[in-house]
Amino acid sequence: MNKSFENEIRKSVNLKNVVCFDSIPSTNGYLKELAKGGENTVTLALAKTQTAGKGRLGKSFVSEMGGAYFSLLFFPDLKAEDGYLLTVLAAVCAMETVEEISGKNCLIKWVNDIYLDNKKVCGILCESATETKSGNIKYAVLGIGINVFKECITESIKDIATSVFNDRKYDETEISKIISVFCNKFLQGLETLSDKAFIEKYRKNSYLDGKEIQYVKNGQIHCATVLGIDDKCRLTIEEDGKNIKLFSGDITIGKNFKK
Repeated sequence: MNKSFENEIRKSVNLKNVVCFDSIPSTNGYLKELAKGGENTVTLALAKTQTAGKGRLGKSFVSEMGGAYFSLLFFPDLKAEDGYLLTVLAAVCAMETVEEISGKNCLIKWVNDIYLDNKKVCGILCESATETKSGNIKYAVLGIGINVFKECITESIKDIATSVFNDRKYDETEISKIISVFCNKFLQGLETLSDKAFIEKYRKNSYLDGKEIQYVKNGQIHCATVLGIDDKCRLTIEEDGKNIKLFSGDITIGKNFKK
């Protein structure tokens, strides 16, 4: 990435620490190493491509040219038990960013995916370290991957993923805009994290409400119907006539268990 792009990002998000890569294994991995080494300033890392991008539960995240791949290192004043709020806030900010740029409505697939036109357009991964004595979050690294242009939709994901723009070629200006819009929304949201107003947006824009799903528990596949999301962002489902709340997990929509 050229210096003008880096300077424009730094200016638009009002951050001193901005690092740009043409390619890197993982922006999350890079920032985690910085944090472990003692970095204590909010830092943004972004890349044109990632060779080892990852999502939740150790899954790989395809990061070909044409997407916005970036991570934020930050230091929230938050108990580890409330760490889920960071992912929830990020999901709402990502949803609003894609809507603002695309002009289309988006929905959130619990826990951390953004859906556009019934396909995944964005994935989120938040990782953190906890202070042993206080139980507070020492630092957090938030990774975002947004499919911006159709070039990044490979053959392996074309049936489940889409891009913000399907009829436009790669444009670094749009990548810069998306990263800036998201970062400004998220960093502003962190300042008012305690009021939790974003939770209602997360709940109201659930992609899963009313859908049949499958999930794995103790190695067994379970089938259920989604009732909604509660005020602690747990997924409420009905299974065999019982209401159950899921705190985390990998959800597959429909009766055919496919990834």
